[in-house]
Amino acid sequence: MQPFQLLLVAATTVELQPLLQHFGATENPSLPGMPGLEFTTPQCRVVVCITGAGILHTAYHVSNALQLQHFTLAVAAGIAGSFTPKLQIGSIVEVCRQQMADLGAENHRHFIPIEQMPFYNPNLFPYRNGCLYNPNPGNLLFKEQLPCVTGITVNTVSGRKSTIQLRRKLYEPDVESMEGAAFFYTCLMQQVSFAEIRAISNFAEPRNPLRWNIPLAINNLCRFLTRFIEQLPAQP
Repeated sequence: MQPFQLLLVAATTVELQPLLQHFGATENPSLPGMPGLEFTTPQCRVVVCITGAGILHTAYHVSNALQLQHFTLAVAAGIAGSFTPKLQIGSIVEVCRQQMADLGAENHRHFIPIEQMPFYNPNLFPYRNGCLYNPNPGNLLFKEQLPCVTGITVNTVSGRKSTIQLRRKLYEPDVESMEGAAFFYTCLMQQVSFAEIRAISNFAEPRNPLRWNIPLAINNLCRFLTRFIEQLPAQP
């Protein structure tokens, strides 16, 4: 039996720290990421790629990892901000659609999304109507059913009322991150099965760290990922 090959992607080591400690992850300089980490279970080999926060870092390191070896599945994991009261802090979601939310142009006081610009084709693969979709949402490998939500990816996290209102109006997002669309795009271009799992750490509102609960989000995320990894099947 061949072990299940899982690429686990996160922006920071902190977001996966309880999981890495649980499985005794070790550094491997030959693996992609900052740093490259790995661990094994009886059924699974897990390569952990820590990309650094942001779109550029994620696109480079995930692309590099996928070209170095074959993976059965790639999973991006991390914390996210919620745009809806239906997703409370600490809840776990699967992001099934991603969109870049601050790519475009300004026209005096107005923002023009890239999808509305004349030189842009919103249906050029892998986009559909300017969005990136996971073709297999609710992956059968996940025994626990998670809410399937829409995400936006930004270079600057929403922290002003005007920005939040604009992004709600243009994209109707459920969650926000700084990496998701880059991960989607890379996996779709490389034709690799993937999923994005996020834990809600805060609401999209005028910036107020006193209302965040990052430890709760990280602990819940890592508990879910631990259960997921421990039930992965061996590959024939």
